[in-house]
Amino acid sequence: MIKSPQPVEVDQALAYYERDYEGVYPQWTQHVSFTWTQVFPAGRLILVEHAYKPAVGTRFISGYSLIVDDQAEFRARYCLDDDRVALEERLAAVPGGVAEGLLVADEVGYILTTGNNWAGPMGRLSITVDPGDAGNLALTCFEGLTRSSDGRLHGTFEAANPKDDLWILIVRREPES
Repeated sequence: MIKSPQPVEVDQALAYYERDYEGVYPQWTQHVSFTWTQVFPAGRLILVEHAYKPAVGTRFISGYSLIVDDQAEFRARYCLDDDRVALEERLAAVPGGVAEGLLVADEVGYILTTGNNWAGPMGRLSITVDPGDAGNLALTCFEGLTRSSDGRLHGTFEAANPKDDLWILIVRREPES
């Protein structure tokens, strides 16, 4: 069982981050793996359904992270250059603005490519990404998803054989001051 950490004061929490003119850097690394063993009956057709809540990582986005070379991989994973104007507008609305403001974003990854190890395509794959609060912004490079008016991303794929995993960045709406 994993216990949640006890709440800490802001000054104490900031001790776990390093900040300079280039950005904010957490001072830890975390790696999580989930595995299980499953036995399937021989010679029988079965239906496999997966539904789960993935592990979520959190990061900060600054105006600097939208332009510097060392953040290119991060921007490419979520196609941030395509949504740069929306992110800059959000940064402009927070204290410090585009120059020094910070946005909080949650990173979520779904590993889909393991389905390519099966004897055939996954079958029907339905994806819905709910960003939570209506003011949150869900960003991804995953092709075939469309955004509905409520901000959700949707996609249904027949005979799915994913070439890429699904990486989602949910930029949180900042609370009103």
